[in-house]
Amino acid sequence: PRPIRKLVIHEEDDEETDEEPLQCKRKRTEPETKKMSAEADAGKSHFNEDDVLNSQAQNQPLPEIDLDPALLQPLNIAYPAQTSDLPPITSETDLDSVA
Repeated sequence: PRPIRKLVIHEEDDEETDEEPLQCKRKRTEPETKKMSAEADAGKSHFNEDDVLNSQAQNQPLPEIDLDPALLQPLNIAYPAQTSDLPPITSETDLDSVA
């Protein structure tokens, strides 16, 4: 049985400054967790209701929307450069003038 704490608010001092120490830190009393090695825990699946709801939510069929096929075309297509587009370079070419 934990003692009941009442929340006390000091209305005249509602501004926090860095110089003031924290009045009290909230402590969460966590139940003693059973100590297990990671190997022993690895085989267990922690499957809870949230996982079930999340997986079900992704399988809903999408509503049918009439899309303009033009919207499905890629906007900017950058084709790779062809070697025929490059200026011919020989061993005598001044590379600074090509760049």
